[in-house]
Amino acid sequence: MNYQALIKTNKFELLITILVVLIALFLPAEFLALLPLSVLLIGLGVKYKDNFVLIFTIVTFLTVTTTISPAIRILVQLLNLLLLGIFFIKQYGFEFKNYPAVPLPLGLFFIFLFCLMFISSFNSNLSLGLEQIIRLAVFLLIVYFYYSFIYLKEKNNKLIINAVYAVAIIYGLFLIYEFAETGFNIIEYNIKQVNYLGNDYLPKNQMGGFFSMIITLSIAYLFYYKSKAQKVFLYSIIVLSSISLILLNSRTSILTALIGFIFLALILNRKILKYAFAALVLVSSLMLIDDVYNLFEIYFRFEKLSTGRDYILAASANVIRDNWFLGAGPAGTKYELYKDLPYMLGTPVEKFLFHHYNQIEFGHAHNFYLFFFSDLGIFGFILSLVFPLLFFRYSYRVLQTVPKNSYSYYTVLGITGSGICMFIRGIFEWGGLISYGTISYDLPFWLLFIILISFVQKLNPQNLTA
Repeated sequence: MNYQALIKTNKFELLITILVVLIALFLPAEFLALLPLSVLLIGLGVKYKDNFVLIFTIVTFLTVTTTISPAIRILVQLLNLLLLGIFFIKQYGFEFKNYPAVPLPLGLFFIFLFCLMFISSFNSNLSLGLEQIIRLAVFLLIVYFYYSFIYLKEKNNKLIINAVYAVAIIYGLFLIYEFAETGFNIIEYNIKQVNYLGNDYLPKNQMGGFFSMIITLSIAYLFYYKSKAQKVFLYSIIVLSSISLILLNSRTSILTALIGFIFLALILNRKILKYAFAALVLVSSLMLIDDVYNLFEIYFRFEKLSTGRDYILAASANVIRDNWFLGAGPAGTKYELYKDLPYMLGTPVEKFLFHHYNQIEFGHAHNFYLFFFSDLGIFGFILSLVFPLLFFRYSYRVLQTVPKNSYSYYTVLGITGSGICMFIRGIFEWGGLISYGTISYDLPFWLLFIILISFVQKLNPQNLTA
């Protein structure tokens, strides 16, 4: 038998086999029961190759969280990174000139961001800053792998969107299951959400931003797909996502989803806005009934619309004032909050801030743009404003170029609406755009962004002015 020919023909299968052996060697003893499942999943990868790897890695990146098990989470992330790396090398080899190019302005944006993070780290905690730099670099490597697969095969952007829809279904069913545990009591469920500032599986604000993007993208596709089965699927996704937003009680995400809907209606069919306005008037009239008004008041928490954001912003403003030039360093705002806290220790406001202080490691400004300002200084704030300008510049170019009845047009329109949702949401929330490479927060947005970038690259293959 010609063993050399056999190995040459089955390089991919050989690499997968080595990967299984390495996982078996380093897998903690208590997780050895997962090995048969790993072998099955990798076997599917061998058979279906890039189709399986794209969907499997996206779904597991986003649904296997640290609340399930930190060890399993790390294992899944390493497995996914290795799978993506193997497929990338299999497709492109080590010929760097063949690697897909990134649009020049976006590349310069991240070069400047990394330089700023590194310089700002010297101004505060170098080891903490380097940790965020490494995390972001690994995250961007993952995003680049996905981008390279779209660059290789345009049909892969549909696989990515299907994977994102699969995640939406998993999230939605999980929330409905939690809701069922309360006996379908919406008030009790939302009180639980507010008291815990999120559910036990994923932070509610992260899931809220995700569902607002899903709703916006699905509405855009409703105007493109014609078959009954496709429309039923999209309506089901929209209904499931809308129910999920109601259960999450994330007012910011509900608002941004409505803004995404208005944007699409203005572009695609303005008559829809008349029906939407009529529905709004009907719902508003129901609030004249005391019981209905009380229900709305409890749900939307009218008595505390700021939900403490004014306290958070006041504390963050002091950090920005004291570190306006280079910032407190990547993830360094947390350690500056109590140096000049504008509230007395032991007061209810300070106790609220202390809970907020311990809840997350970074993003304490509760605002994406101020998060960059407090961590990275004035230049970080400028970068946070440049980022949406880059995004909308790309989307505008594609929308002005592709045929208006094409799949590309409706996809980019849906992505543009999703971007509007996320950048407006950034005024109220810090995560979901560039959270130093927090996969469960940032990956959904970036999966849509790289689809947009792939369309830009098709329009300008030379990458000179993209």
